[in-house]
Amino acid sequence: MRGENIFDVAVASPLSKENIHEAKIVARFWIVAILLAILALATFETEMSERIVILVEAKSGTGAALLAKAQGFDVFVSDMGPIKDKYKAELEQENIAYETGVHTEAKILNAAYIIKSPGIPDKAPMIKAAKAAEFR
Repeated sequence: MRGENIFDVAVASPLSKENIHEAKIVARFWIVAILLAILALATFETEMSERIVILVEAKSGTGAALLAKAQGFDVFVSDMGPIKDKYKAELEQENIAYETGVHTEAKILNAAYIIKSPGIPDKAPMIKAAKAAEFR
């Protein structure tokens, strides 16, 4: 195993034998992770006062935000990068608050739940702060 990518050995090896590029495999795992987060949201029984924060946006983030709103959560979306105009329009149509270019700790850590994109490393300052606050 020395000198080999741990991801390749542990998970992607069977898939790479099928001649699927590693970037495509990683993207598929991200999609599965977001879908599982959405499924988890769908199973929550909640009161309107519970707040959920979704870190990172894009299409799957918008989908998770819309589902959380439909499940009765007070939703906030935070993205360090820009959010495309079409996703901003969907969020605004449902009165879902969002921020771009920053993760405001005060707005994020007052949530009952945080959903994080698999693309955000656990070493990121916001993730470390959330873990220190012992989020579910």
